[in-house]
Amino acid sequence: KNYIDMICMRSVNQSVGRAIRHINDYAAIYLVDKRFGNSDVQAGLSQWVKRRIISSEKNIMQETEQFFALKK
Repeated sequence: KNYIDMICMRSVNQSVGRAIRHINDYAAIYLVDKRFGNSDVQAGLSQWVKRRIISSEKNIMQETEQFFALKK
């Protein structure tokens, strides 16, 4: 990986980490750029982020609403 890629992935990981601060926090983080489907790009993500990546062809807004409805 080159230096620019490393800086970019560090920023992505920091942004994701800032969205969730506590075990009872919930956030929806959408990595919508098609490059995040690339295994080389995913390799730059934190392990805990990689384990939670979900690729979906479904209506993402509906899935998000359902997720948060279950957390009430």
